[in-house]
Amino acid sequence: MGVRIIRFTGELTISRADEMKSILLESLEGAEHIEIDLSSLEEADLACLQLLCSAHRTSKHLGKFFGLSDNAAGSFKKAVRTAGYARSSGCVLDTDNQCIWKEERFREQANHDGR
Repeated sequence: MGVRIIRFTGELTISRADEMKSILLESLEGAEHIEIDLSSLEEADLACLQLLCSAHRTSKHLGKFFGLSDNAAGSFKKAVRTAGYARSSGCVLDTDNQCIWKEERFREQANHDGR
């Protein structure tokens, strides 16, 4: 079973929700540790965020690990903040402090090049 890394690229919007759901369900059935790489994501919408949250909750019920890689694209981080998903503490299922929406991961980075 092992580890599965899923790399989503391009746009993760409602138009790809069925595809995304299928990929997530297959991964939850076939692996004990699922990591989502969003480093090449160009756009994300609420449907994407809801599917990721649902997958994380499902993984908790199954006793599996589900997480986001630390290198998420700025567009994804912005979508999380805009939708109000960034939070200081997890939901009631977050007994091991592994909530994927911890706000420190989604803070805006200061622009250091003077622009």
